[in-house]
Amino acid sequence: MTQGSDVEQVLGQHVARLQVCLQQASGDSSGPEEGSDAWLLLKALMNRDYYQNSTLLSRFEQSGRWLAEQGGRLDARVNGLQRYIDALVRELKAIFYDQPHYLVEAMEYLSQLQSACVLALTRGYQSIIDKRAVERRRMSERIERRLLALQRINGVNNSIMDLDQSLDVTARIVAEELEVELCSIFFYDELQRVLTLHATNGPRPMGGMHFTLRLGEGYSGWVADKGRPLLVHDALSDTNFATEARAYDISYRGLMAVPVIFFG
Repeated sequence: MTQGSDVEQVLGQHVARLQVCLQQASGDSSGPEEGSDAWLLLKALMNRDYYQNSTLLSRFEQSGRWLAEQGGRLDARVNGLQRYIDALVRELKAIFYDQPHYLVEAMEYLSQLQSACVLALTRGYQSIIDKRAVERRRMSERIERRLLALQRINGVNNSIMDLDQSLDVTARIVAEELEVELCSIFFYDELQRVLTLHATNGPRPMGGMHFTLRLGEGYSGWVADKGRPLLVHDALSDTNFATEARAYDISYRGLMAVPVIFFG
């Protein structure tokens, strides 16, 4: 029998004692609760296989990710772990007071266990922090691109281009910025109550630039009638509106239509 198994065998005789010390360290009236830091530490202390097969560390790493996602403080969590370790150290000294060689082994293992758990917890926590930093950077870059796109559109509108040329350039800029295949711009004629295609960056529908929609017809006609944007995941699924989507040679699925209202 190895010394490691002997130590575990002795500790197995003092499970209740160790549970009480961890319960007191946590300040709870019962426990340790299954899955808690104290419970995981005790389980790994009693069974080294639980630590060596990485189950323990994966749980601490997952717990660190959850902590970051919930906006918790890593230092508070690490301090809590330290309280449990200190409590276990006191009990180990009492349990192995007349077996110094077992005490040294148990203390070394507990120290190793603490370091590994803190590292796993920190690794999981930091992974979420790093992910959010990347997301913030991407958002900042996206906003910067949008502002540059707006500047380009504004520059086109203030140029000497005629209206049709300006709209064609605007449609191309919008399509590039939104990373979509097609951007079309319709004008609404209040007298005739129809929408007429004025610009597009991609393939033109049947009828070319004379393609028209009645108010309420198709997705663009619906948006013009309601005055609010519309997002559709499958533009060909609704037979009441699919006429507009089917007017193109390419079968477009995702569609977003936005009203542009000028106040004079």
